[in-house]
Amino acid sequence: MPRDIAPRLIDIDELKALYPLKDEVEAAGIKLTKSGSGWKGLCPYHDDRDPSFTLFLGKDNQHRYKCQAAGCKAHDGGSVIDFLVLSGQAEDAADAIAYLRQRASGIPVKQRKAVIEKRASEMPKVAASGLRGTPAIPAPTGPMRGIRDGAQARTRTILNPANEETPECSLPIDRLHEYRTPEGELFGYVVRTPKYAKPGEKKKKSTPQVMHLTGVKMPDGSKQNGWCFQGFSHAFPDRKVPLFNAPAIVAAKASAADAGVVATAYLLEGEKNVEDAKEFMDQLTANGSPSVAITWVGGAGASHHTDFSLLEGCAAVIWPDADKSGDAATVDLIERCREAGAVEILVLPPPADAPKKWDISDALFPKPEFAPPYDQPWSIDRFQQHLETAITAKEWLDRAHVTEMKTAGEGNMAGSVVAGVPAEIIEEAVVVDVEAALVKTHPSTSLMTVPDAVESDPAPECEAELPDNLSVRTLLELTAQDKGTPFLDAALRFAVALKNDETKEAQYARLEAGMRQQGVSMRQWKRSIQRVEESVANEKRAAELNSIGVQADADAALPELIEGIDEKPVELSTLSRVPGYRVNQMGIWEDDGTGSPRLICPAVIAPMRRIQQEGSRGDLLSVAVRRADRTWDTIEAETADLQGAKVVEQLAKKSVPVHSMNRNQVAKYISEVLYFNLHRLQTTTAVSAIGWVEARDKFLWGPSVVLTASGMQRSLITDPREGICFRPRMTSDGPDKGAEQIVKQFVRSGSRREVKTMLRRIKNYPKMRVLIYAALSPVVMEMMTGCQVVTIDVHGRQQSGKTEGVCAVMSFWGRPDGKSAGSGSYNTGLMRSWGMSQPGIKNLASNFRGLPMWLDESKKLNEQHGSEKARQILYMGEGDQKATSSGGLRETADARVITISTGESSILTFVPRTDGGARSRTISISYPWGRQKTKETAADVEEAGKLCRKNFGWTGPDFVVGLLKLKDQHDAAEQEKPEDERIEFADWLMAERDQIAQDLRKRASSQHKDNDSLERLSKHVALLVLTAKIAHAIRVEEDEDEDNHLLPFGLWKDAEFPEEIWKEIIASGRDAVGGAQALMDVRDWALQNEGLFWGRHDETREPNAFYGSWPKPAMTSEGTEVKQRGRKAEPHLHIFKPQLNETLDRLGYRPDQILTEWKERGWINADETGFTKKIAPYKSGQTSMVNIRMSAIEEVEKMWTTEDAGAPQNENEEG
Repeated sequence: MPRDIAPRLIDIDELKALYPLKDEVEAAGIKLTKSGSGWKGLCPYHDDRDPSFTLFLGKDNQHRYKCQAAGCKAHDGGSVIDFLVLSGQAEDAADAIAYLRQRASGIPVKQRKAVIEKRASEMPKVAASGLRGTPAIPAPTGPMRGIRDGAQARTRTILNPANEETPECSLPIDRLHEYRTPEGELFGYVVRTPKYAKPGEKKKKSTPQVMHLTGVKMPDGSKQNGWCFQGFSHAFPDRKVPLFNAPAIVAAKASAADAGVVATAYLLEGEKNVEDAKEFMDQLTANGSPSVAITWVGGAGASHHTDFSLLEGCAAVIWPDADKSGDAATVDLIERCREAGAVEILVLPPPADAPKKWDISDALFPKPEFAPPYDQPWSIDRFQQHLETAITAKEWLDRAHVTEMKTAGEGNMAGSVVAGVPAEIIEEAVVVDVEAALVKTHPSTSLMTVPDAVESDPAPECEAELPDNLSVRTLLELTAQDKGTPFLDAALRFAVALKNDETKEAQYARLEAGMRQQGVSMRQWKRSIQRVEESVANEKRAAELNSIGVQADADAALPELIEGIDEKPVELSTLSRVPGYRVNQMGIWEDDGTGSPRLICPAVIAPMRRIQQEGSRGDLLSVAVRRADRTWDTIEAETADLQGAKVVEQLAKKSVPVHSMNRNQVAKYISEVLYFNLHRLQTTTAVSAIGWVEARDKFLWGPSVVLTASGMQRSLITDPREGICFRPRMTSDGPDKGAEQIVKQFVRSGSRREVKTMLRRIKNYPKMRVLIYAALSPVVMEMMTGCQVVTIDVHGRQQSGKTEGVCAVMSFWGRPDGKSAGSGSYNTGLMRSWGMSQPGIKNLASNFRGLPMWLDESKKLNEQHGSEKARQILYMGEGDQKATSSGGLRETADARVITISTGESSILTFVPRTDGGARSRTISISYPWGRQKTKETAADVEEAGKLCRKNFGWTGPDFVVGLLKLKDQHDAAEQEKPEDERIEFADWLMAERDQIAQDLRKRASSQHKDNDSLERLSKHVALLVLTAKIAHAIRVEEDEDEDNHLLPFGLWKDAEFPEEIWKEIIASGRDAVGGAQALMDVRDWALQNEGLFWGRHDETREPNAFYGSWPKPAMTSEGTEVKQRGRKAEPHLHIFKPQLNETLDRLGYRPDQILTEWKERGWINADETGFTKKIAPYKSGQTSMVNIRMSAIEEVEKMWTTEDAGAPQNENEEG
């Protein structure tokens, strides 16, 4: 019988402090051992071989228990109160509280307080995230194995900050399981120790997780870096743990894609199983089916900590262990695979007579105690036979569980397991129309009091009539006789009354515990209680409404749909009332004209605007939602998704109380509102690329609109009624998250004044001027018609300041890179990497209409799979097809951008000789700050980098406003001319550009007259000159400076493009001079690999690889000439002929043609065979070396550029 509550109530937190969970657990006979900040022991509630019953610190700084074995009734865990119920010492939670209060009532108050304070001081404080330091990803490489203790391998030193006695330790190693990210970066280790046992105990193993952390706070107060005990799941709050063997999945998917098949992932329980299965997986792969074994960290009950997204596009085969935990894990894994996007999900049930806990490792390495036939290892053929027994996930669920679920119900559903499946999963697995059955059985049941439709067993019909004065005991007795009793309206209302009465908290707790013991589904019962609470609240609102005399026709003449809400969105004020409905601050009411309106939803739902999606047939509807807490929100969905069954899913996302019993009424109401108001809704155009929109009259800059109207400047208009909003393209996975991320970088920070300070730092560098105009030129290019895409190629050695220079000009448009957001991530700035995937570059290129795109690390073009296609996207202006939200593909989205590329090597290094005109669409700029780095240059680079990362997002939008004003002025002037003499603004821009290009071509030297790329390059450079003229003419009205010009410096004298830069650009694009380009490319390759040439660092030490020898200086350290046989020695770059042929071929050249051209030009010293007479050892034999004259390299460099092309210059400019 339940105990009486002690007359003097003691707070529950005090009870937990007086009677620690550890003491109660040990008093119940469970032996515990210390484990970190908690304890662990063998669980008495299932067949436990390895300690899985754990005590840990919760977020409330109190210990809680939990069994790690899925399916155990202790798996859900809890506090000391829950443990008393679990161990049978109390009937329910209320009884446990009363029991502890009785024990505590005999202790004097002062003594109680002293005990509580002492234990509180002894209690270790829990870390908010469970993280002991900062994880290093990738972790440092190197062996984790350290010393040997006799024949036993041990780990290197592992930090153990939770143990004051042993803050550092080394573990014996049975196996060392290496976790890596999909990119191959080391994440951490799971150390599997050998099984050991104390005298009289069973052997056991441990599998601690270890990560490399920095800043680990040790017990002595010091901070150390190193390998440390750290649970993977606590390492990153916003990142899940990678799958074990993740890089193998990536490789298998790539191999499968090349072969035109689907990769298969076998989900096994435990890292040991995965490693043991490798040979079998390799055999399957060799047979033409790319296969890989994987697992997740933490065992059967911890799959929620792992990222399963790599299974997208794979076939998943789940191989469970032969026990209840394996069955429970399988149910969870099926859902994980489905969410990840696996194309097929199969289950391999263990053989019916398999030993308990049997798994794939046991099939390969049988235990001696196994009975035949499981005492013999399986062959490959036996494995293949077992694979043929695989069944679909649905069939497995139906065969193994569903029939058993219907008989479930004994004991505590929250902790019981049917065939190893947790009760919560059972309840989700079977869907029954309980509501319809209840309405049929109990017609008096009100709309808002019907229980949930999801239940493990339909609520039985109940013939009992409840007495007027219900009590907890009476209701529990009636429930024991009839399982349908708790779901009667009177029973639910009685429970709600108890729940909402603070003085009856203990009675409600006892009722809830009794329902659980009677086998009532607590999930369904609690949700039914919630529905009744809503119904009671709605009835209260209705009574208030009727008490003030609201009638159906009280103000029917008002045009507004929504009454009495002052803060509603202005768009809703013009909507017409719908016959048969009323909408006010109480919600949506169905009005049949009888004077008693019926509440169908306690929330306001009304359409706000139509959204026309660019390039898509289907329009969206923006719906305003006002919840019961008086907060407004919006939903964007297709009209079809706001009708019928789908309305539940859409509105439930916004916590709107729409369910199966009122969804039809709500859907009907929405349809009626649309019928009467669709023509009244405002229309917004949703575009999937920012930049020029609506015939180039408006410019979408991030989330804001830049435009002019009637000659009046209007900058950065954010009102959505301007009719423009950005909406990312739909992919097969939903909205393009990468597009949303990049658009968020178009923001403003700092001030115009500081931007001008930065510009004054870089104005004296001619090539930096070119970058300034290049960053603004996409706006002009897109305004014109027929303008081709172009790439600005900024390259040079490391530490030359090229990235800082491009960062400065990209700051015109928004946050330049991750450093300006406090991180180094490519996802927190406009800078992106050439290492992006091919689809990533496609998406990025098609997101802009008149904005520059910045791609860093050009060397990754050589590493990237499909890089040739990635370059073609940008050179040819090709975009990508995108999926629509309603299915099908949109038309191809063109890529109309100017790409700014940075890197050590020119991107032309990675363009084949037959490039389809790519060279003629590339403006190559080397060393934008100058070749020679001086103190003045270093100071300018550093200051520009600091300023641009704090002050960004000003110059670009100001340039757009100025360009639009110039267009307005041009159009106004043209209107004064006769119609046949008028010229469009775009045509005028084209004419200006063509005239500048013609002047540039006239300035080309005679050696470039035959350059077939000259015409194209001149037009690209002319675009920059035209942009410069426009930019210097623009004044910013909001600028508080006396000089309110957009750019705080003047044009070059006579607006001429600097001769030396023009010369470099046209030389780099000469298709006819392939030998010169090849020489520059080989020079760049040699500089990138200089450490592999003999004599580059130490002539006495041979490098790891041997490509040739580095040129010796022509002068000694004493300043005297180096002579050879009486002549002055000329330095050469010596490269082995096979190595040079391989390099030229990889760069896209024909080695025989290039070497012949070099010989004819005298760029190499060669005999009559075309190669040097010098024979040198190479790999396994001897071969010729090609001696490239360093003076030839200098000669070609002069053809490309001059020494001072990027150096600071005195101003020679117009005002």
